[in-house]
Amino acid sequence: MLPDDIKEKIIKKYNIPDPEPPRNVPKEDRPKNDSEYPGITEFVIDPYVGAGVLRLGMTPDEVQKALNFNPRKYRRLHEKEDDYRICFVYYKEPEICNAIEFFPPASVLFHGKNLLDCSLKEAMEFVRQYDSDLEIEAGFISHKYGFGVYAEFGIYEPENPVETVIVFEKGYYD
Repeated sequence: MLPDDIKEKIIKKYNIPDPEPPRNVPKEDRPKNDSEYPGITEFVIDPYVGAGVLRLGMTPDEVQKALNFNPRKYRRLHEKEDDYRICFVYYKEPEICNAIEFFPPASVLFHGKNLLDCSLKEAMEFVRQYDSDLEIEAGFISHKYGFGVYAEFGIYEPENPVETVIVFEKGYYD
């Protein structure tokens, strides 16, 4: 499976269009936002509940309605995800949201700080004020607040910018 950044480069290079919504969906039920990105791009983390208008436990239709935007659909071997161009929404059976992974141009706020607009080191120092028990990997996970932060090679280069912030349900990483 290709990493997401490689997929994006291929899609851009070969000008692959987004799939159109299913034709059997009545036009009035489709999201009204036809822009490149959802109109909502700022999300405040609500621990183990969600972020902004997106809530863990939502169905794909509820997520689509909350963002007023059609996702690009992907299917993986063991999970389903929707790509909303500012976040991936992951689902468990029976298609219930169990995690949301945000990336720029989204803003993900934790205690007023946009975690997608700083280095991994800066994000880690900030979050440690609220959770001193972070799980450190290629970023960090706060089990206390139900989110994680990722930066490529972050464990070796903490000055790298934060690339994604994932908000997840209890037990997601167990």
